[in-house]
Amino acid sequence: NEVTKLSFCFTIPGDIAHIDVAKNDNSNKWEKTFIDFYMIANAQKVYLAHTGKMHYSGFPKNAALLSGKPFKIIEY
Repeated sequence: NEVTKLSFCFTIPGDIAHIDVAKNDNSNKWEKTFIDFYMIANAQKVYLAHTGKMHYSGFPKNAALLSGKPFKIIEY
């Protein structure tokens, strides 16, 4: 909820779910995932923030590759 207070951030309302977990779910999670991907693909630059033992998600990288946008991993 804190990020919604930032003027330079756009947030999409709705539940967050991993696409593999929401397979049998008929809610808006599928639509939200598609919109998230589309919004990332249309950004000027795409970043993946990573720290510790976090999973390296392919989601932002694939969105960047699809649209030919620069992609960078930021390690903390």
